[in-house]
Amino acid sequence: SKIGDGMHMTSTTHTTGATVRLTCGDGRLPRALLDYAEALGGLSDPVPAPGGVKKFLADEAYGNKMLEDIAAYIQLHHQSIILVLAHEDCGAYGGKQAFPDNVAEKEFHKQELKKAAMLLRERFPDKRIVTGFIFLDGTIEVFADLAAVL
Repeated sequence: SKIGDGMHMTSTTHTTGATVRLTCGDGRLPRALLDYAEALGGLSDPVPAPGGVKKFLADEAYGNKMLEDIAAYIQLHHQSIILVLAHEDCGAYGGKQAFPDNVAEKEFHKQELKKAAMLLRERFPDKRIVTGFIFLDGTIEVFADLAAVL
């Protein structure tokens, strides 16, 4: 018999809440990140970079590569949601010491996330863009108010 006889490819494509996540690749990010992404609908493809949103916004060539990666995952897996997440104590932004307090750190990242989300909205107008901030304890604060302006 030929190799492959009786084998059928299974499709993991049409999970309506599936996500692509643009995040920092920091290994300290807790399992809660993936758990949150998967809770939205199952499959979640990563598009990480050192600094995540910073790299996306500040390095045009790298940002374009990230857009291509997101587009490739969407073509393959038909995700309906793009998660754009920043995290506490991100070294690419100078870590916690770069901010006067936790509130200022989170607010700064919220503004960066808004810029990134607006660029993603231009490229992927039919996708839901979800922004949020990950605390090192695993808590994720989703910025629902940003979704209203996108």
